[in-house]
Amino acid sequence: MSPQDLADLIRDEMLGLAGIVVERQFREQPELKTRYGGQGRAKCLQDTAYHLQYLAAALEAGRP
Repeated sequence: MSPQDLADLIRDEMLGLAGIVVERQFREQPELKTRYGGQGRAKCLQDTAYHLQYLAAALEAGRP
Protein backbone atom coordinates (compact mmCIF):
# COMPACT_ATOMS: atom_id res chain seq x y z
CA MET A 1 0.00 0.00 0.00
CA SER A 2 1.43 3.37 -0.98
CA PRO A 3 1.74 6.32 1.38
CA GLN A 4 -1.04 8.05 -0.57
CA ASP A 5 -3.28 5.00 -0.16
CA LEU A 6 -2.59 5.01 3.59
CA ALA A 7 -3.31 8.74 3.82
CA ASP A 8 -6.60 8.23 1.97
CA LEU A 9 -7.52 5.32 4.24
CA ILE A 10 -6.77 7.35 7.36
CA ARG A 11 -8.94 10.20 6.09
CA ASP A 12 -11.76 7.85 5.08
CA GLU A 13 -11.77 6.15 8.47
CA MET A 14 -10.69 9.11 10.59
CA LEU A 15 -13.74 9.40 12.84
CA GLY A 16 -13.90 5.66 13.44
CA LEU A 17 -10.19 5.48 14.19
CA ALA A 18 -10.39 8.47 16.51
CA GLY A 19 -13.30 6.86 18.32
CA ILE A 20 -11.35 3.65 18.84
CA VAL A 21 -8.32 5.53 20.17
CA VAL A 22 -10.36 7.65 22.58
CA GLU A 23 -12.38 4.67 23.78
CA ARG A 24 -9.21 2.77 24.57
CA GLN A 25 -7.59 5.74 26.30
CA PHE A 26 -10.63 6.34 28.51
CA ARG A 27 -10.89 2.61 29.26
CA GLU A 28 -7.23 2.41 30.28
CA GLN A 29 -7.39 5.68 32.22
CA PRO A 30 -10.85 5.74 33.87
CA GLU A 31 -9.91 8.81 35.88
CA LEU A 32 -10.20 10.83 32.66
CA LYS A 33 -13.98 10.44 32.66
CA THR A 34 -14.20 11.76 36.21
CA ARG A 35 -11.72 14.54 35.59
CA TYR A 36 -12.93 15.82 32.21
CA GLY A 37 -16.43 14.42 31.69
CA GLY A 38 -18.27 14.31 28.40
CA GLN A 39 -16.93 17.63 27.15
CA GLY A 40 -13.37 16.48 27.75
CA ARG A 41 -14.03 13.26 25.89
CA ALA A 42 -15.46 15.22 22.94
CA LYS A 43 -12.37 17.47 22.91
CA CYS A 44 -10.11 14.42 23.05
CA LEU A 45 -11.98 12.95 20.07
CA GLN A 46 -11.54 16.19 18.14
CA ASP A 47 -7.83 16.40 19.00
CA THR A 48 -7.27 12.79 17.98
CA ALA A 49 -8.93 13.45 14.62
CA TYR A 50 -6.58 16.42 14.13
CA HIS A 51 -3.59 14.19 14.86
CA LEU A 52 -4.81 11.71 12.27
CA GLN A 53 -5.16 14.52 9.73
CA TYR A 54 -1.55 15.52 10.40
CA LEU A 55 -0.45 11.89 10.04
CA ALA A 56 -2.21 11.62 6.68
CA ALA A 57 -0.55 14.84 5.48
CA ALA A 58 2.85 13.61 6.68
CA LEU A 59 2.39 10.36 4.75
CA GLU A 60 1.56 12.32 1.61
CA ALA A 61 4.65 14.45 2.09
CA GLY A 62 6.83 11.36 2.57
CA ARG A 63 7.54 12.32 6.20
CA PRO A 64 5.65 9.78 8.35
